[in-house]
Amino acid sequence: MPIKGSNDTLNALTIPERLDFIFNCYSAADILVTSSFGATAAFLLYHLSQRSNKPDIYFLNTGFHFSTTLKYRDELANFLKLNIVEVKPNFEDHSFTEYEKLWESDADACCNLNKVKPLDTLKKNFKEWMTGLMSVQTPSREKLSIIEKGDSILKFNPLFDENPNHVLQLLKKLEIPLHPLIEKGYDSLGCLQCTGRGNGRSGRWPGMRKTEYGLHTK
Repeated sequence: MPIKGSNDTLNALTIPERLDFIFNCYSAADILVTSSFGATAAFLLYHLSQRSNKPDIYFLNTGFHFSTTLKYRDELANFLKLNIVEVKPNFEDHSFTEYEKLWESDADACCNLNKVKPLDTLKKNFKEWMTGLMSVQTPSREKLSIIEKGDSILKFNPLFDENPNHVLQLLKKLEIPLHPLIEKGYDSLGCLQCTGRGNGRSGRWPGMRKTEYGLHTK
């Protein structure tokens, strides 16, 4: 697929049209769709739920999520009639992380064991990886494009030119359930130990010089 040419074409399309494009290139079984079921996750999931060829939605369960997030995941999946596939880290890796409280001494290593490693294993089974990333979310995402060459898989970011505030407005207009922690001041949601209240992603890894968990830095 000609990456540059495809991006030039896709930039002018609506989100449903962008999804039509990628589903014409790949079967649903070849597309890995991951979701954290965070503050803005419902927007991409809503658009996918409108398709006749709905893909499975893969949820990376680190074992450290807010219980509210897990409940919201199940409620939203039921509301949108989506099939969720749960992915967990290696038992030994997770146990080591928990015993050592690795998120306190080496948050990057914690993310690698509980997020990056299990997802890297999963990606080997797919040809394309669809995300809900937006270019305004972090400095490392500023140069995001719709189609990117990842380390081992083609990456598709149909929401790259959206922004969280606009997305939340659209979700409210569509009457899609929102994550309950949004109204309590959580703009971005991840693992319990590394997430606090804050605007944008300022609540993620508070006090650390860290803005990414490693999945989208390769």
